[in-house]
Amino acid sequence: MVADIVALKTTEEQILVLGIRAELIGNVMSKRSNYSNLLEELKQVVPTQVDVSSLSVEGETIRLQGKANNYNELTKFTRSLKQKEKNKVFVDAEISNISLNGEDGTVTYNINAYISAQGLINPAFIMPIKAPSATETPSTDLPTDINGTN
Repeated sequence: MVADIVALKTTEEQILVLGIRAELIGNVMSKRSNYSNLLEELKQVVPTQVDVSSLSVEGETIRLQGKANNYNELTKFTRSLKQKEKNKVFVDAEISNISLNGEDGTVTYNINAYISAQGLINPAFIMPIKAPSATETPSTDLPTDINGTN
C-alpha cells in the first residue's frame, strides 16, 4: 500500500512537471511567427495574371516584386491585399514602384504590403494551457524548466 502511494505521488509529480513544460512550450510557440500563414494568404490573393518573383520580410512589412500582365491586374492585386475583412494576415498595401515594359505591355512592380503580427500566430498555440495552481507546485527537487533542470 505504501508502495502504491509512493508510485501515485511520483506519477502526480511527473504530471505537474509535464504541465509546466507544456506551458513553457505553449508560451514559446505562441510568440513564434508562422510564415506559412503568410504564404497561404498570398496564394489566395495573387491573381493569375500577376507573378511574384521576390518576397522579403522586414518586421511587419512584406516587400513584393514581380510582373503583371497589365495595370488592371496589378490594381486588383493591391486591392485584394487591402481587404481587411477577407485577409487574416495583410492589413494594407501600397505600390512603391511601377514601370511599363513597352515591348510586351507588362508591368513591373514593387509593393509594400503590411501585415498583422496576430495573423502570423499559429492558432493551435493561442489556447492557453492550464498551469498548475500554487497549491500544486512540485517539490524543489523536481525540474522546473523545459530542459528538466532546476
